[in-house]
Amino acid sequence: MEEQVANSDNFVKFIWQGICPPKVENFVWQLLKERVMVRQVIQRLYRSLVFNLECPLCNKEEESPSHLFLTCRWAWIIWSKCIGVWGVLSCSPKTIMEWAAGWTYLCPTPSSDRVWNMVFFVVVWMIWEFRNQKVFKEKEADLMLAVDTINFRIACWYKFHGFGSKELITSILLNMPGLCKEAKRRILSISEGLKFNVDGSSRGIQTQLGL
Repeated sequence: MEEQVANSDNFVKFIWQGICPPKVENFVWQLLKERVMVRQVIQRLYRSLVFNLECPLCNKEEESPSHLFLTCRWAWIIWSKCIGVWGVLSCSPKTIMEWAAGWTYLCPTPSSDRVWNMVFFVVVWMIWEFRNQKVFKEKEADLMLAVDTINFRIACWYKFHGFGSKELITSILLNMPGLCKEAKRRILSISEGLKFNVDGSSRGIQTQLGL
């Protein structure tokens, strides 16, 4: 049933909006089809592999797509903080598909639908990045850093597409409680030279900052 929903016209339009990097759009598409390589999916595809299935972020429940990206305590705190900025409150659905299906209906105002949809993609990508840092680099997740990074990316991606202004990105950056004044000053000073690159600056050129 959820596979049929993921292939519906509404979901196709929701995912392929061109509001974020193609790599992120493709990742969300794979996530909603439950093809992202979390531990539960890996075991389902390769049954001969036996390993710890616990979520690396909470170490309490099995790492399924819906758990990692939605119902994990760490993930839901991120979602709650991000939608709370918009004055939106919600209970956690059971699956990531349900969350995606109802996302557009939670949009606070019709005029902000584009940036609101962008929030969904940025949060999903951020959770995946922090999960991989924990798994491969044994780096603990920092909730404050995650929220700040999400806000920063939303502002930059929004600006990259010409939807926003310098005032928008400045406003978001200055309201990041986790960043010290010096860090904010440095980010603002280079905001005009940001590159739309989710993998970071791969060329080794310091003036090209990846998002």
